[in-house]
Amino acid sequence: MRSTLAIGRFADIPLKIHWSFGLIFLYILYISKDAGLDYWGIAFVSLLILSVFFCVILHEYGHALMARKYHVKTKDILVTPIGGIARLQSMPTKPIHEIWIALAGPAVNVAIAILIAISIFFIGLPNNLELASLKNMPNPEIIKLYLATLMMMNIVLVIFNMIPAFPMDGGRVLRASLSLKYSRTKATQIASYLGQIIAVGFVFFGLWRNNYSLTLIGFFVFIAA
Repeated sequence: MRSTLAIGRFADIPLKIHWSFGLIFLYILYISKDAGLDYWGIAFVSLLILSVFFCVILHEYGHALMARKYHVKTKDILVTPIGGIARLQSMPTKPIHEIWIALAGPAVNVAIAILIAISIFFIGLPNNLELASLKNMPNPEIIKLYLATLMMMNIVLVIFNMIPAFPMDGGRVLRASLSLKYSRTKATQIASYLGQIIAVGFVFFGLWRNNYSLTLIGFFVFIAA
């Protein structure tokens, strides 16, 4: 508990941040330096990444509120540098309920992406999607870049979370689907093994592409699986 900071309680569910979340600001500085951004550019990247994590929090509340519908309480929601975790106090008794709980999170990101897309429909897309172009970008274009990037990140969150790598959302849907035929233990074993295989793929692909964020995520997925 000492490693977390409680920042609020929403919908009667505590929201906490892990101490390691502070490392995200080192990542922001790394991105900004690599793109050659000034202070305003760093502020833009900071706002964008924090907005993404706000969407992640909404994603986790999607899980938690759907779980509440099936009488499953949520201990808390924990935010870490690699995402959020809605820590349920128990598992739903029916596999179909677990499927709906797992899908509720990505559904929130789909809704966010649609709302942003509607805004973009009226104001248009930016002329340049490169962060390095922020130096000479007029304010209307910066707003367009912010919205377009945030929309794409929500789409990425949906696609990434639905990869069938347990304990990610797609892996939980797979486990629940397997539970319709096999025992919960057998279904969990199958989903866990597949999750570990995919996690190893994340690690090696991340190393190959010099994407150390993906490598780190693959490592944590492997351990969790």
